[in-house]
Amino acid sequence: MAGPFDVDPTSVERLGAAFALFVNDLLVAEVGRAGLLGFQLDINSQTNTADGGVDAALRSSNATDWLPKGDSAWQFKSSDLEPAECKEELKGAAFARDLMSKGATYVLVLGRPLVGTMKQSRLGALREQAEALGLDGSVIRLYDGNQLARWVSTLPALALDRRLGGPGPAVLDFERWSSSAEHQERWVACPSRAEMEAAVTSISTGDLPIYRLEGGSGLGKTRLAMEVLRSAEARPLVVYAPRAEQLQTETVSYLCDGERTSILVVDNCSRAYHQSIVEQIDGRKVRLLTIGIDAEERLVRTPLHQLPAAEPGEIDAILQENVPGLWPEVRCV
Repeated sequence: MAGPFDVDPTSVERLGAAFALFVNDLLVAEVGRAGLLGFQLDINSQTNTADGGVDAALRSSNATDWLPKGDSAWQFKSSDLEPAECKEELKGAAFARDLMSKGATYVLVLGRPLVGTMKQSRLGALREQAEALGLDGSVIRLYDGNQLARWVSTLPALALDRRLGGPGPAVLDFERWSSSAEHQERWVACPSRAEMEAAVTSISTGDLPIYRLEGGSGLGKTRLAMEVLRSAEARPLVVYAPRAEQLQTETVSYLCDGERTSILVVDNCSRAYHQSIVEQIDGRKVRLLTIGIDAEERLVRTPLHQLPAAEPGEIDAILQENVPGLWPEVRCV
């Protein structure tokens, strides 16, 4: 079973001429996620220009799951290199060797997915050549298509990139959705909404494949769904579409492809759009939660709840938690 943003390694291998530019985009995204400054990354966008074996150079980096600590020199090859070719590549990479002599890590990035023994033979050849050149072979890394696919899968905007066969970044993962400035108030659960919370929990566990949550504007429908899904084990499967009319058929088809499993949350969704999405999805792979207003007479055949306003005591608890400086008389108003 794959998540909604999992990337097939063969998609990376098929990038071909676009490989170097895509890996550059991947580095830019990782640098941004790590909180590094833009000037710390130098990239070579001219794929046919002599670069001394350095397609990208990173200065004084923090260590992440993918970026080495300190300086690093990156070289990209869209397909594969045999062990002997890896040796020649490093031998001819004058600029990369100069950076390595000053303590930089050398990272060779290959587009082809490699099995373990193939990867180890290439990595061993690189380290052997480094030592023959008087360099530290222990600081060499080799990323293949399998690792690149895993890396890209952690960056949803790139995972959906059309260059990889995706529909484009039309939807958000849970982290991007929940980090919105609109949803930073402290969450206070309301007993009167326990039934709705239980239904969203059933969506997260797969016991309920399709569900609709309705109610007037500003009642907390979206936040209720978010907070239930935040604590769910299925949180990595969440895909959030801010507006139903922006959710293209191409995106829904992508989520239904192959072995992917997802929880699709569609906000600002009318009953008509809800029914249209229901007709497009495979309920075994894509669990659907739509959120909308309750002012429509159109019937839907799926379970739904209409969210009422919170009880006065619940509103008071929400205000005390988020605006503790208010005195009781103002809270009543």
